[in-house]
This record gives sequence, C-alpha cells and structure tokens, in this order.
Amino acid sequence: MQSLSRGLARALLPVLGISFAAVACGSDAEDDGGLIVGNNDDDGLQSGTGSSGTGSGSGSGVDQDLDGREPNGQCRALSLAEGCSGSVFEGEAAALDLLLVFDESGSMSTKVDEGTGATRIDIVRGALDSFLRAEESAGIGIGLSYFGHMPLKETSCDPKDYRNLAVPFGVLPDHAEEVISALEAQQPTGETPTGAAIRAACDLAVEHRKEAKSAFTSILLVTDGEPKAPATPDCSPTLKDAIQAAQTCYEETGLLTYVLGVGPSLTNLNKIAEAGGTGSAYLADLDNQDQVLDAFRRIRISAQIPCDFEIVRSTTSEPLNYDDSTVAYVDTACTYSGFARVEDVDACAKGGLGYFFDNPDDPKRIELCPEACSEVRSRGQQLFYSLGCPLDVDIIK
Repeated sequence: MQSLSRGLARALLPVLGISFAAVACGSDAEDDGGLIVGNNDDDGLQSGTGSSGTGSGSGSGVDQDLDGREPNGQCRALSLAEGCSGSVFEGEAAALDLLLVFDESGSMSTKVDEGTGATRIDIVRGALDSFLRAEESAGIGIGLSYFGHMPLKETSCDPKDYRNLAVPFGVLPDHAEEVISALEAQQPTGETPTGAAIRAACDLAVEHRKEAKSAFTSILLVTDGEPKAPATPDCSPTLKDAIQAAQTCYEETGLLTYVLGVGPSLTNLNKIAEAGGTGSAYLADLDNQDQVLDAFRRIRISAQIPCDFEIVRSTTSEPLNYDDSTVAYVDTACTYSGFARVEDVDACAKGGLGYFFDNPDDPKRIELCPEACSEVRSRGQQLFYSLGCPLDVDIIK
C-alpha cells in the first residue's frame, strides 16, 4: 500500500468518527453531515460548511427540541449555552482498517430465495459489494482472510493454517474490486473452525497495525453459524473456544472483534462480540439484503468512534471551567445523549455511563467508562464534546 495514496484517500474521508477540529465560541457552526454545533446568532439561525458539505438548522437556545431532523434532513441544531466562553469540538473520521474474516463453510450455500436461487453467501456478497463501494467507506483499509474453505474431514484447528491473507490490505474505493472478485471466486465448502480463524486474524491484524502504523485496526468476523467441525475427528471447535480467542486478542492487543452474524439462531455470536470488546453482534435476516448492508454500515460507524481521545484546545486565552463540560453522542435517529462526569476509572464501576479526565485540573485526554464506550459503539453515529460550557443534552442516568 502506497503511503501517499493512503494519505490522500484519508484526507478525503467523510465525517463519521473522531479526529477533532476546534470551533471557538462566537464562531460559525460546523456542519458534520447532519450535526450542527455552534453559537446562536441573534436571529437564532445557525449555518456552516463542514467536510461533508453545507447545511443549516434553526435553533432557539436551550429550549430547542433535540430529537429528530430539520425539514432539510439535517439533525436539529445543538447550540452553545448563553455567554459560553469555552470551545466545541466536532468529530471527523479516524483512520480505520478492517480485516474481514469470512466464513466459507458449506452452510453458506443454503438457499434463502427459492425463486432466484440466492444463497446466504450471495446475499452477503451483495451487501459487502455495496458497503465497499459506498462513498462513506472511502479511505477505509480492507484486508481479507477466509476460514471454512478446507474440504470436509480435513478441517484444521491450527491458527497457522489461516495466517495467509487472501487479499492484502488496500484502501477503498480502489481496493473494492479486488476484494469482491476474490469473494466471488470462492465456493462454500467446509466446516467452521472459528476460534482458530480469530487467533490467526489477531496475529495478522497486529502485524498490519505495526507495519501501517494504523491506530484503528479491527477484525470483522462474518459468519452464518456456530463453531463446529463434526466431520473432522481431530478438530473440535466450540463456541467457548471462539469466545476465548476473541477475549485474548482484545485483552492482550487491544484489537476489537466485530461480528456480523447471518442466518437463523445466531444470538450466541453476541458472546464472541462481547468478548472481543464490541458489546454485541450485528445480526441480520438474510431474506433482506438491506438489513445485512445496514449491519455493515453500523459496524463501520461503530469502529470509527474511539473511547479515549486527546483534547484539542482552542486558541482562546480565557480560562476554562472544566466542571462545565459535556461529552455526548448523537445516534442515527438524531437523538442527543450526554454522559455524566465521574472522578476516575475506578468510579466507572459506580457511575456506569460516564466519562473522566486524565487530570481533573489540567486535562489532556478524555476517557469513556467501559459501559459508556459500549453505548456509543452500539448506538452512536458521532461523539463530540465541549469544554468550559455545558451543552443542552439529556444526561443518561
């Protein structure tokens, strides 16, 4: 992967996650593809130009309705409090690399549409094609590995046998064609050694993160069933083993494992996602390809929202009252939700959905409590914060 092309692609990323730009109080609002944050002008109108286009929204201070959208489709405006002297920071997309770990087991050939003959793998391929080619995915790095492709009775439970990338990492959208072509060339064949595949993927992702210096590398497990290999005597994958593999990867490397489950009765895959640090699996009904595509989109958004981040300060020389600060997120329904501030990470166990500063007197970083992190990654579309001024959002209790 050429560093120049990667840098150029990511310079053009749409605003989806976090990489902060400061807006001092008294400035125009920033439009972030729907979220508008800024000061109220005298007439209550807010407008601005962001990295994803232009937009406007009317606001009337703290009494405005923050749920839903304006007639133009933008999320309703979120305004700074009267007389605020702090700053507001909006999120932009963080660089993201996803290693797709794709299930090629025989059950992926199950028909879901007798009329067209479409199978599970057909539906997932179609959704993945749309995901990879979507404008919102531009700049994301994608690599591909398989499991379940070995013949019946010859399945391996050795992670070393899954440590070859079927398609090396490359940047979207240019890389989409190679990934889709590779998937189309594969036919569902074997059994489901999920734990071995996750362990191999963890090694591959760690190597890539080190080589590419990619801070937000994650694993995306795409599968239609529980781990098993009943036809192979010396390989006995289990759900427990897959959970352990995801947990070990997360605890030892910090890599997140997302799970996209397709097919019936896949609620146990939530346990793999939970162990991998992503809360719950994204489950989709294969009779509806749009649901699968929506799951891919939600994974993309979730993976780009970090749970701790460096504070970017405004150029104002006025002192900030850090007690008057807000950390919040907006979901896909344009509903704003804020987190309460707690003293430190130890207080998270008591407060649950909260955030804390690394140094209360002179903070350099903000960190979300684990439960707040899971909340944002499962429901959030964008995370943002203000320093020195409260924003009018409902605080989650």
